[in-house]
Amino acid sequence: MIDPVNLRMDLISDCRQMAIIFMKKLPNIDSSQMFKFICNIVINNLHLTQYEKNYLIHDLIKTRDSQNIIEKVGERRLCKYCNNKVFAILYCEDCVRNYLKSKFNNWSTGNNNIDELIQECQIYSVSPSNVIEWIPFENFENIMSKTECGTSLIYTATWKNGPYIEWDAEQQILKRDGKGTYILKSLNNSNKVEERWLKEVIENLFIEKYSQSLVKCYGFTKDPITQNYMLVLQHMDCNLREFLTKNPNLHWKIKFKIVRNISNGIRKLHKLSNSAHKNLHPRNVLVDEAKIHCVISDFGYKMETLLGKIYENDDVSQALKLIPLNINSKMTVKNFIKCLERNFKQLSCLI
Repeated sequence: MIDPVNLRMDLISDCRQMAIIFMKKLPNIDSSQMFKFICNIVINNLHLTQYEKNYLIHDLIKTRDSQNIIEKVGERRLCKYCNNKVFAILYCEDCVRNYLKSKFNNWSTGNNNIDELIQECQIYSVSPSNVIEWIPFENFENIMSKTECGTSLIYTATWKNGPYIEWDAEQQILKRDGKGTYILKSLNNSNKVEERWLKEVIENLFIEKYSQSLVKCYGFTKDPITQNYMLVLQHMDCNLREFLTKNPNLHWKIKFKIVRNISNGIRKLHKLSNSAHKNLHPRNVLVDEAKIHCVISDFGYKMETLLGKIYENDDVSQALKLIPLNINSKMTVKNFIKCLERNFKQLSCLI
């Protein structure tokens, strides 16, 4: 794995975006040619160091691996460890899934239905860094209240060993990112609406795979005192309102980048889940100050708050264009994924 420390992320982001702009001006080409074209732009960039070029190309390959697995396109290679033909270059998706399956007996949420949902999510994992998991509450420390957001309480916490980050083919294990700060989002009374609340977890996972402009979800845990479930989310420095207040005289390039991040996130949310955010405001746009990168947050639960009414009114459901999910019929993750992937297939190559 390439260490991102001391990389000029602003220049790397500019190079990526420039490649995408040029790519869109080309006539229709297949995904393989498109990927080579983007890599050539990176290689010939005069402003990036070789280390930065390697970092960006590695990141592009990771994105392409996930896309090829989901869309089942591209040339397959033979994995020398499991002897299966796989799509990914940086890892073997079958080895990763088999590793996760071997750990099923090592954890339990205490609820069989939730266990089955997580297991199905892991079976469909497409990347080592996109694994949804159950994280025991004792794996967190330094838990501090941060703010209240609607019916949710937001905490910062240190995850002792961090999420999965990459596949070690030699040792046949998933490596973790190490200790770091993450967000715990506690949903009030979620102990009473487990399957409804889980829709946000699943939707977070399968939507954010396609966009870096939506907040990343790693899985969930459970508060032992309140018994409420908690989403484990990507930590960001501040919300957009706070960032603009601290930086009133931003360069136009930074303003453009912020608008681009937000518009990309909204577009992906509309296309991928066929849903509207319904609660977008500056406090729901989070900012990484070092990278000047924005992500949209809180898009799952706001839709969830509408579900009770939607189930009772098909006209409202159709008007809002939300994916129908009848929590009383125990819809499996597999079927939910298929519902999402009908929209995924309509997307062009996203890098």
